[in-house]
Amino acid sequence: MGTRYFRPERGRPGGGAERSHGGAGTGHARAKVRAGPGEARVRPGTALVPEPLRGLVAVAAAVVTREGVLLDANRVFLDLLPGTNGPGDGPGTVRRVRDAFIEPQFDELAERRGAPAEGVVYRGPIRIGAPRGPVHALRASVHRRGDRFLVVGEQDVPTLEHLGRSVLQLVDDLTRKHREILRLQGGRTRAQSAGEGAEEGADGALGAVGARHESFPPKALLFEQGQPSAHVFAIADGWVAMHHVLPNGARQVLDFALAGDVVGVEQPEGPMEYTAECLSRVEALAFPRERIDDLVTLAPDVAAEIIRVGSASLNRARDLIINVSRRTARERVAHLLLELFRRTCKRLPAEPGETAHLPLTQALLADALGLSAAHVNRVLRALRCERIVEMRAGTLTVLDPDALLEVAFFER
Repeated sequence: MGTRYFRPERGRPGGGAERSHGGAGTGHARAKVRAGPGEARVRPGTALVPEPLRGLVAVAAAVVTREGVLLDANRVFLDLLPGTNGPGDGPGTVRRVRDAFIEPQFDELAERRGAPAEGVVYRGPIRIGAPRGPVHALRASVHRRGDRFLVVGEQDVPTLEHLGRSVLQLVDDLTRKHREILRLQGGRTRAQSAGEGAEEGADGALGAVGARHESFPPKALLFEQGQPSAHVFAIADGWVAMHHVLPNGARQVLDFALAGDVVGVEQPEGPMEYTAECLSRVEALAFPRERIDDLVTLAPDVAAEIIRVGSASLNRARDLIINVSRRTARERVAHLLLELFRRTCKRLPAEPGETAHLPLTQALLADALGLSAAHVNRVLRALRCERIVEMRAGTLTVLDPDALLEVAFFER
């Protein structure tokens, strides 16, 4: 790390100099702290977090004093803190983040036995957040220089890598299933042409495998993470959120299922890896999981449609990986809103003022995008002020379609 950013200047004892850091327009924090006797002093406008760390969307970085005062941070670190837009709540105030270090605690990092007085004092996992609220896991290192600590951490990198490997495995599985369906469809056509029997109707085939129509109220669970599910659900109407909860309590929304989507088909057996929760009243066709393979022979057209829907879900999983790891918060929000508009209306917005019903809270959007609810609120407020989109009471209004497409870098 360049000493230009991190090395403090020593103030005169009892100098009472004022520290001022960053600015609202630079994507990092601003705070004013009155320096005490013998305490380090920083010139106004000095950036303490190294510049290469400021623009990264998956790396959190902050400089904290031994007393737990946040001197400087990039936007990613600020989004991990509960209820904050910066280190200070206003001019002349101080943001103390000691309690935001859940595990290990800040005092444990600052007073580690055997740690050098200068340099790296800790490498390993760190959990940051609210003691009784959302907590975020980082793979971090802590560097000490004098009475200051530079904290640098990557956000859930192993989770993203695991998700990427899972997507590739599902692609291979779906490809093999699709080839088998095509082979059986060809054999069935030849059998019909030879007069070996008439094809059973789709309704009869669904009845033969025990499928039945079911209705679910809002907040009902189709199945729950960690529990087995006896059925696979084809959604006829309504919204379903699929989410996974990490051991630290953080929730990641994996996808939203709408009419025409199939939920739970990618996992043939064992406890479910995620929860499927109804966001509205849902009408669905429930297939017994143990009879799903029978659809390939009894109703190959239905099985082919399930494969098609599963492939579309995998494409959205790829978008999730790109969204969380490579897009800015503004781009993530815009891209997800456009994708949900297209899935709801079967097309992209073309005229100003077009609307779509999205029964989503800012907390759900945040958990789908790897952001905090406060950050999503700021982005939506900015997009509304720029007359690009407006989200109100579950209705998305696109005020400027071209601008929204440009912000999202959306592929038509």
